[in-house]
Amino acid sequence: MGHENRSETARIVEALVYNHVKRLNPRALVGIFSKERCRELERDDHHYNSKSFPRMLRFYHKMVPRKTTTIYQETVDPKRSSEKIPAIRARIRENQVKPTEQEVPEEPKRELPLKRKAIHPETAESKRCQKVQKKRMKIQEDQLKPVEQALEEPKRELFGHQKFCQLKNLKTATDLALFSHFSYKNQDDVLKELFSQEERERYRSLDESINVPTIKRMLLFAKIEKLMTQNRVYKPIWKCQLCKVSIKGTISQRLPHIGLHEDLPCYCFIEDCDKYAKTHTSLMKHLQNSHNLMVPDMNSHQYHCLREIKENYLLEARKYLDRYFPPESFVGLCDRKTMKNAQFEDPKCRKCSEIVKAVTSRRDHISRHISAFFECAIAGCNFMASTSTISHHLKVGGLLVVLCFDGYRELTRKI
Repeated sequence: MGHENRSETARIVEALVYNHVKRLNPRALVGIFSKERCRELERDDHHYNSKSFPRMLRFYHKMVPRKTTTIYQETVDPKRSSEKIPAIRARIRENQVKPTEQEVPEEPKRELPLKRKAIHPETAESKRCQKVQKKRMKIQEDQLKPVEQALEEPKRELFGHQKFCQLKNLKTATDLALFSHFSYKNQDDVLKELFSQEERERYRSLDESINVPTIKRMLLFAKIEKLMTQNRVYKPIWKCQLCKVSIKGTISQRLPHIGLHEDLPCYCFIEDCDKYAKTHTSLMKHLQNSHNLMVPDMNSHQYHCLREIKENYLLEARKYLDRYFPPESFVGLCDRKTMKNAQFEDPKCRKCSEIVKAVTSRRDHISRHISAFFECAIAGCNFMASTSTISHHLKVGGLLVVLCFDGYRELTRKI
């Protein structure tokens, strides 16, 4: 981003902090901003409300885990997940080793199901109350679990803010982000005005164990997501923080670049081959050039190994995504539209409100509204055809139209 965008982001961060601190403790504003700056921020304070800052945190909590821990549907296969792979392999071995007739064990006799005992209504009601109470206790434990884990684990996360996003209490997350913002600037006087001694000790221990994102980062993340949602037909441009290389495209184009900086080897699965590649795309080139093995020519075992290597690489590369491509590395949007941008258009018809998702079906739908039909080329046939009913022209009375009508191919090309 340019210098103007960065100064605009810093101005919005100050406005959000001013708006939130003014509602917590107005006396602390004097220690944060000068009197002239307070007057300027008060003049523009009507653009923000009490929910502006928490809403930004809630959006960050919602979107970051989805961005960093999931992979695209085209690369996900629940049958080949890491948890199910050992069980699937064991099942395959059992099916491959067929027992002989002598080794076939006898089927055990089925036992009749036991009759249910009659349960008194009072005992059933007490058990139901116990289940509800256990469920409530479990919900309370789940809410406190991320905070307890953060206090027990003194080590900081290397990259990412998963622990911060696991804080389900929005007030705790808001206060922690505000505490981290002022502690980074060494404004202890402001912290004493905003938080009590007990709260300061608690948030300081959380700040040491949790990688708390800055307010500027959360604001940039929200702006980028909103910008990319409104302009989906344009590809975003990111700049690597280490090598300063600009990469155009979605996250699928950024993940292969991470393997050039981190040790994420993709080993070749061919026997007697000790080669390894830095990315899964380089591994596919190695298989093609060295072993003359293309993806369509692979057997089931080889294809499974390739998919497993690719999924593991994508999961590992996502852990370092925030290191090389944080929100601050966003440059802008490309000035050229992506191909097949019709999929980003609104599928709802403006005239009849019918939803037509398929791109090819929209042409036929529009032709019905504007009555764009043409007569059948065969003499004596009064059928009014459209692009979707072109199959009617393929056979009339047992004769192919190509044999009866010489200009059939030219007509279909014009359509």
